[in-house]
Order: sequence, then structure tokens, then C-alpha cells
Amino acid sequence: MNRPANVILLVYDSVRADSIGPEQTPTLWKLASQGIQFEQTFASAPWTAPATNALLTGIYPHRIEGAFTWGEAFAPGKTTLFHRFAEANYRTGAFVFDPDFLFRQLPEAGTSERADDPPAMLDWIRRNHKHPFFLYLHSWSTHVPYGLSPESIRGRERELHQKAVHEVSESELRPLLSLLEHLDILENTLLLFTSDHGEDWSVLEGPRSQHWKAFDLHGRTLSQEVLQIPLILFYPGIDRKGQVHRARIRAVDIAPDILHRVKLPPLPEADGAPISSEDPIDRPALACTNATPDSPETWPQHPTLWTLFENRFQFLVDTLNNRQFLFDRSSTTPVPEDVSLAFPLRAQEMYDQIRKEQSRSALSDPPVTSDQIAQRLKHLGYL
Repeated sequence: MNRPANVILLVYDSVRADSIGPEQTPTLWKLASQGIQFEQTFASAPWTAPATNALLTGIYPHRIEGAFTWGEAFAPGKTTLFHRFAEANYRTGAFVFDPDFLFRQLPEAGTSERADDPPAMLDWIRRNHKHPFFLYLHSWSTHVPYGLSPESIRGRERELHQKAVHEVSESELRPLLSLLEHLDILENTLLLFTSDHGEDWSVLEGPRSQHWKAFDLHGRTLSQEVLQIPLILFYPGIDRKGQVHRARIRAVDIAPDILHRVKLPPLPEADGAPISSEDPIDRPALACTNATPDSPETWPQHPTLWTLFENRFQFLVDTLNNRQFLFDRSSTTPVPEDVSLAFPLRAQEMYDQIRKEQSRSALSDPPVTSDQIAQRLKHLGYL
């Protein structure tokens, strides 16, 4: 076919990178064997609102006004993937878990149905498949409490997480791939599977193990567990199927890479860049969030916890408590130890990089969260 490739971006909330495999997710693993699997992909934030801002703009969330405030206009004044595809006359559609809040004031997203109605998404493809399209799905089926009450899943979090990811692979992805094959558009479709962030199971071993809320499993920390996400890419004309890209990349690289592959103009302010399968170099990965593990329930709406992954090191800055830590990720100690005194130059270099990013921040504390948004966050299990 002589037309631009269709693009489908599947984002399943909170999926840990280690939940993907030949036995856990056979259909998804088969897709990886026909495309590219990225082993080290790092989110830009550990919860949905800022992470999604970064994913769809290629811009780190601290540079986007309102990125850490649920219910704000989505990425105001920034160019998103939706804008680029709409400008190129693609049909755009978004199926999200919370249509009243996610992508507010972003008509280019074409938000229509809820993500918990997979047949509606398949119907959308049937209606639009004769025209180039960009389809975005953000599903909560893999997010705690997995359709159950939080109390009923205590002690079963890992088991139910894996079960939910398996169900996505076998009950949602399989029918989607079958439809694309039936419509004869699979080989003309760029398909990506990823997540906005992971889950930090270490919380389940601590004092909040029996009374955690969603923000305890993701949102409060910047561990590798919560930031490393799966990324599988299938695209037309791939020359080496089954590639495994082992170098570290970032979620901010995903949008620039998609546009590069379908030959659309780049995003003007992106911090990320297209991904070369030949590039063996780990990219430095920055992430931030607006809470710390011991912060109160009322969070500031600007980042207070920052981290940078570079080479074998992770540097962490807690601005609320004026603390900094350097961790050696190659260490085999069961509990991470601060090695700043052993590597003072490395600690200073990474601290300076984070300070530079902090100086680029577009964020400040907005008015107090409205009652409507507070109620919505409580319903979602965050407050």
C-alpha cells in the first residue's frame, strides 16, 4: 500500500517490565519475536498524569505546566502526537480509562469511548481502517485493584498483577491482531505496547503493606522497579525480526521515534530523540515526582523528588528534605547504599545535571485541587 502507516499505541497502566515473557504473555511475546523488544525503557515519572504528558510530547514533565495536576488541560501549549497526526490528516482516536479527565481540552485526541470496552475500539478500527489512523489506548485493566476492592487483594497483588497482564495479552491483544490481519492492514501498521510506569513491590514488605493506596505502589518513589516499563514495537518492513535492544532508552524517546518512523515532522520541544537499533549507548534517564515516601497526603504540584540514571549509577535528590544519594546499580548488596563518598566526582556531576533540569522547570504550585478532582482521585484509589 502506498500510504502512511497506521499507528496504534497501546498503554496499559502500571505494567512492570518483568511481567512480560513467553509463559506469562505468549501472544505479546510472539509479537516481540516479530518486532523489537526494548529491555531498558525508563518512564519519566512514576504516576499517570506526568508520565503520559511526557510520553505523548517527548518532553520531560517538569517542563509542562500542569503535568503534575490531575484534571488540568493536557500539555497546554505543547505539540503532542495527536497534533502531528491530525495535521497529517490521520484519523485520531483515544480510548482512555477516564475520558472526563485525561486529554481535557485536547480535541485532537478524538477521545470517544472508555478503554474498558475493547469491542468499541475494534469497531473504531473497522470504521476507520480505509484511511490512515492513529489510535491511542490507555487501559486501567492492569492497575490496582484489578476490578476488585482494595481490601480483597491484600497479599495477592503480585499474582493478580500478572493475571491482569496475561489477560491483556490473550484476551485483548490477540483479537486486535486478528482483526488487523483480517482487514489486511497488520503489515501496514506500526504497533507499540508499553506502560506509563511500573509498580514498586517493595512497599508490600514495609509498614504500609496492609493499608497501601495506589500512590504507595507508584507515585511516591523513583526506584528502578517503578520506572522501568515494557516496550515492544512492531512495524512494517522490519528487516531483522526479533531484535532485542539492550541499551537504555527513555519514554520521552517514544513519540519522536514514532514520528521518525512514519516520516512526519518532529516535535519542536522534545527532550527525546528517535531510537537507532544500532545504538549501543545507554541514554541518561531523568525522572521526577511530586512526593516522597514520607510526605503528607496533600502533595505539592511541582516535583520534589528527582532521579537520574546514567551508566551504572542512580542519583537521587529529595528537595523537601534536602537530601541526595548516589547508588551503584552494579552492587549486589541487598539494601542500596549511598556511595557518594566513594564517588564524589560522579555524585557532583549527576547532581549538577539534575540542578540544570530543575532550572528548566515550568511548574509552580497552582490553586488547591478542586473538590471534583479530589473526589475523582479518591474514587481511583489515590487519596
